[in-house]
Formats: sequence, structure tokens, C-alpha cells
Amino acid sequence: MTNYEVKEGVADSWQEDEVWRMELYLSTGIMALCLLSLLAIASLPSVADALNWREFTFVQAYAARPPYGLPYCIVVHLFSPADNHINTLINTVQN
Repeated sequence: MTNYEVKEGVADSWQEDEVWRMELYLSTGIMALCLLSLLAIASLPSVADALNWREFTFVQAYAARPPYGLPYCIVVHLFSPADNHINTLINTVQN
């Protein structure tokens, strides 16, 4: 769908699947950013000295895994052949 179709009233601009997908992408990115910020703060020498060994190990070992996995899940879903989002995006940009 192009902007011209929306302006002419040919098509509706609200596509619920696309809206939910973009909201999920955005919220997943925000969660990954928050977890990476926690990891960065815990890696500061002054903060790392204040944490005991278990707390530091938990942050470094377990809180560091999800932020690297979340963007991977987004990319895999984006390039999945079942939904074919990339071709839709390319066709939208070309029109």
C-alpha cells in the first residue's frame, strides 16, 4: 500500500498485523537496550567492586545472554520465508 492509495481512499492505512509487529520489534529492542545498560553499569570498576562475586557473576553470565539473543530473534523472524516481510518492505520502498 502506498501513500497515494491512502490519500485517494483506496486502501486503509491501518494494518493490525504490521502495527503489532512493529510494536514487538520496538519493545524487544528497548528490553535489549535496558539489559545491555545493566551489563555496562555492572562492568564499571566502582560498581563491580561493590558487588559480591555471586551478584557480579549473575549479571555477567545470565543477564548478558538475552540482549544478544533478542535481536537475533528479530532478524530471524524478519527474514523468515513464511511471512516474507523483506519483500513487502522492498516493494513498499520501490513504489
